[in-house]
Amino acid sequence: MTCSFSRSVVSRPVVDHPGRAGAPTVSVRNDMTRTLPDMTTVALAVTDGMLHFELAVAYEVFGGAPAGVDVPWYDVVLCGPDTVRAGRFGLEPDAGLDRLREADTVIVPGWADVDRPPPAELVDAVRAAHQAGARVASLCTGAFVLAAAGLLDGLRATTHWAHTDVLAARHPGVEVDPDVLYVDNGTVLTSAGKAAALDLCLHLIRLDHGSSVANAAARRLVVPPHRAGGQAQFVTTPVPERDSHPLTALFPWVLARLDQPLSVEDLARRARMSSRTLGRHFRAATGTTPLQWLLTQRIRRAQELLETTDRSVDAVATATGMGTAAAGSLPLLLLMCALCPVRPRPPGVIHWAGGGVPDTGHTSGAAVASYRQPGVVLTDHYFTVPLDHDEPAGEQIELYAREVTGTGRGAEELPWLVYLEGGPGSAARRFTGAQAWLARAVRDHRVLLLDQRGTGRSTPVNRQTLPLRGGPAEQAAHLTRFRADAIVRDCETIRRRLTGGAPWTVLGQSFGGFCATHYLSTAPEGLSTVLITGGLPSLDAHADDVYRAAYPRVRRKVEAHYARYPQDVERARRIVTHLAERPATLPGGHTLTPEVFQSLGILLGGGDGTHQLHYLLENAFVPAAAGHELSDAFLEAVRPVLSFAARPLYAVLHEAIYAQGGRPTGWAAERVRAEFPEFDPARAYDGGEPLLFTGETVHPWHFETDPALRPLRECAELLAARTDWPALYDPRRLAANEVPVAAAVYHDDMYVDTADSLRTARAVRGLRTWVTDEYEHDGVRASGTRVLDRLISLARDEV
Repeated sequence: MTCSFSRSVVSRPVVDHPGRAGAPTVSVRNDMTRTLPDMTTVALAVTDGMLHFELAVAYEVFGGAPAGVDVPWYDVVLCGPDTVRAGRFGLEPDAGLDRLREADTVIVPGWADVDRPPPAELVDAVRAAHQAGARVASLCTGAFVLAAAGLLDGLRATTHWAHTDVLAARHPGVEVDPDVLYVDNGTVLTSAGKAAALDLCLHLIRLDHGSSVANAAARRLVVPPHRAGGQAQFVTTPVPERDSHPLTALFPWVLARLDQPLSVEDLARRARMSSRTLGRHFRAATGTTPLQWLLTQRIRRAQELLETTDRSVDAVATATGMGTAAAGSLPLLLLMCALCPVRPRPPGVIHWAGGGVPDTGHTSGAAVASYRQPGVVLTDHYFTVPLDHDEPAGEQIELYAREVTGTGRGAEELPWLVYLEGGPGSAARRFTGAQAWLARAVRDHRVLLLDQRGTGRSTPVNRQTLPLRGGPAEQAAHLTRFRADAIVRDCETIRRRLTGGAPWTVLGQSFGGFCATHYLSTAPEGLSTVLITGGLPSLDAHADDVYRAAYPRVRRKVEAHYARYPQDVERARRIVTHLAERPATLPGGHTLTPEVFQSLGILLGGGDGTHQLHYLLENAFVPAAAGHELSDAFLEAVRPVLSFAARPLYAVLHEAIYAQGGRPTGWAAERVRAEFPEFDPARAYDGGEPLLFTGETVHPWHFETDPALRPLRECAELLAARTDWPALYDPRRLAANEVPVAAAVYHDDMYVDTADSLRTARAVRGLRTWVTDEYEHDGVRASGTRVLDRLISLARDEV
């Protein structure tokens, strides 16, 4: 049988966004307002031995536009030899494999015989297409072709569950995930087996045209726009059938209480088993965890209510528990508004249970509000992204970013620069007008100040929201998704939505520089330039090594402080002696012990930190009835320096930002401190020696003295013991770097080791450094425009 495929081109005007004249009004966050790309050509790469099912899926999905969708559709081209056999079918391609390099998207269907290598001409053509800028996606065992082309090296990928072991063994450089339906690495995507090809193809449409169009395509194909779970749900029995199964009675009990806050412990108590045993039964029965199963049930109930009732979004949120216990899943409810055929409903807003997130009513990535400050225009943006980027159809979280442009004509046409704040766990700096480096940046960039996941106005993570995840184990597992790797994938999601696929500049300060280095390791195609200030990390140092080098630097900073302000030696010793006898309580309940007081040394890493510390110490005591005691003014002044309430992620993840290579961090700062006995505060209050302040370290006792951290102590212990941290940097890719990179390295940086930074600079091909002793770690802020201007000139090879 011979089937002749012909191409179809559909050209239509762009559809109006919801809320415009002639369109139904649905106020939701989704990706429907993504700027339509010029990505119109989809090439299907075929040779003898291709699987006809996956080929037919791709052709059917991209071959014709759904009825009533007015967007430019795809031009589908079948590329291969003159004649091709796919199973029992004969095909007549439209063009040869060399045509792949002209395509915008290349689809590689399943490969029938994974025991033999794919044809070299196919592998070469797919590699050349990717090098020419094409987005490349494999369906089912087509992943073997991508792996043979080297496109999956260092990336996460999937294929049919029956062949994941073979793929992993044959290509050890690929991180094979057997449980997901598809994996999106930006310009390289892979799907799981057989029908998962539909999921990936719909995902591509969603990326290109938004969820409204993808939903219409899914309706034409009579398939769900999203499927919950992964391949695992098809390997084991998805729902227990025996009445004697321990979960049989639990399922209806949960479904009758979806409007209530339910935790893993609640489910375990109802099932009369431990949380660990419950998780094991759930994995065997459903292929997922109890919390993920519960979230799926809430979403299904929400979908049903959105489609069949006229309840407001607020009411649906309450009825499904998404306005209470499952606050982190609210973005999924909003996404369902776009994916479901929603009936007209009363207006309403959702208020996030965690607080601190603005009302809904705007679309993901769309400008929400614009306002002016001196010299700049500020615009608020919100973006919905997956909590776990390897499960793009799973739980979603919200990210907030503030766009800053100059006031001159044409500012909106400038290229983008995204700023990654130091931390971890710090929101982007709040500027007033064109301050500091921002004045230089807006001259030739549109600047995006991103509140990294869990911080600022993004979906919050703190002592109040983490218990909604379950117990300490669930909380710790949740926090593993808040490191540099997840932040970079957030950036890539945002970049594709904002720039239409064009690369952008990244400016990383301190931990933001760690993120930028990870960006260079994993997604350099998204970068036009990288600028790093005080944030070149060691590529392989363990946390022990970091702190072993840090304590001597801190000692030098303290000695320099006492040399400038010798009167502070006695002031600090008097305060620490007082605290050794009578620990104080700060406003808000923070216990001020000698060790906590030592933490004020964190100020010494900034340009004016030594002066700040001096002013804190100079008027600490007041006379009282019981003798001299620490003044309320002093306690109030030190509170914001010592408290982690504003950035709890800094404390719980601080050592985790160095974790990789299978070793736990194990409270490295605390253990290594024992190697430096001069930092024992008892030497000051018992021995009369000058008190040595400490620097950027987090200790177990922080989780006893700080009320913002006390509820997270067990969670922090689990993170400190964790060993399965993935690698953060790829030395091989960094050695082959082609992105212009410039970094400011501060000569005696208290926070980031200068020697480590310079070693990393030598390991990144083409990286140019500016080593200076004019500034401390905060030089990009303290220097006004000078540091950023210097780095831009270095990156442009102007100096």
